[in-house]
Amino acid sequence: MKNGWTKYLVGVLVTLTLFVAMPFMASSIVANDKEARARDKEIEKELITRHEKNRERVEIFCAKQQEINDKLSIGLVEIKSDLKYIKQQVGHN
Repeated sequence: MKNGWTKYLVGVLVTLTLFVAMPFMASSIVANDKEARARDKEIEKELITRHEKNRERVEIFCAKQQEINDKLSIGLVEIKSDLKYIKQQVGHN
């Protein structure tokens, strides 16, 4: 009979412990979740800021690259014109 009471008492203690511990565990999980969401929002803001800065850098780079391409095109047209003139001069002599 002593064994029966011991099992019953242990069962009651475990059950009470679980009932007391569960709300604390749940509130801890909720608090951790709120902190995680706050960190996630900060990370998201940082990523958006970095993305915008990178986009600006790419736009500046593309504009400079377009300027270089335009100058190269003008240079090629001038070279072709010069070559045509040289060919004409060599052909006349």
